[in-house]
Amino acid sequence: MDSTAKTKIMDININLGRSKALEDINLGVREDEILAVIGPNGSGKSCLLNCINGFHGRQSGRIFFEIREFFGKALIAGLARLKGRVVGLLANQPMFKAGAAGPQECDKAVDFISLCDSFNIPMVFLHDIPGFLIGAYAEKNRMPTKIMVWLQALTWPTVPKISVVIRKSIGAAYFNMCGPFMGADFLVACPIAEISFTGDEVGVNVVYGRQLAQEENPAEERKRLLERFAHDSAPYNAAAKHFIDDVIDPRDSRKFLCQALDYACEKKGSLSQRLLANWPTGYRSLSGHN
Repeated sequence: MDSTAKTKIMDININLGRSKALEDINLGVREDEILAVIGPNGSGKSCLLNCINGFHGRQSGRIFFEIREFFGKALIAGLARLKGRVVGLLANQPMFKAGAAGPQECDKAVDFISLCDSFNIPMVFLHDIPGFLIGAYAEKNRMPTKIMVWLQALTWPTVPKISVVIRKSIGAAYFNMCGPFMGADFLVACPIAEISFTGDEVGVNVVYGRQLAQEENPAEERKRLLERFAHDSAPYNAAAKHFIDDVIDPRDSRKFLCQALDYACEKKGSLSQRLLANWPTGYRSLSGHN
């Protein structure tokens, strides 16, 4: 490619708000920070903010702008840049209540989804969620209603949506984080991801409780069943059944996200149809907002 043609392509990319489009999109990615969270020896309680910072790399201008940091702390919401394009990141925070979403997290998610759809911002979902909070507090704050409102909000946006299961995505929360059939353009998982209807211990107790009670050596049988349950919860089974699109190398997360955004925006454009324009009125009445 001659220099004139290359200059014209760069000018087009800049006009589209995608400067640096010809750079190496994995340049400066902090693999050590990513692997510390997602790798095989990563801590199960590491903050996903470290993973987000790892995606950004060390290049100047890559700043994560967190929104409503002190509200709904189990959910991280903010704006970042991938390949020069602004994206909205919605990630779970396992350092607060193990990442379980409560009423505030539901409100925060709906508000952020509405924001991104209103301003034509593609969304990226990073899963590390054990489920939803239960109990008197959740029931008092109409948790079941808020979960359904979150799901409804997720089905309306027409901006690109990319979903990555980082570590775990359990139960109905899997769908609220843009799981299967929720309109994601791409849904992938990391090799250590766990996708299941419940946690291993609880699942074994519920499914095999009576069988274990009749075993001569319940401890050994429980261990075997836990290994089987963990195997069934691995992302490769979900990929084999086409519930997810791929299992990716954590070190290539940024590269995948950048390429997936390109494909998704090329497929249906990056402009929203703003189908949520009138919808939040009903949401405010449900959540008690004035």
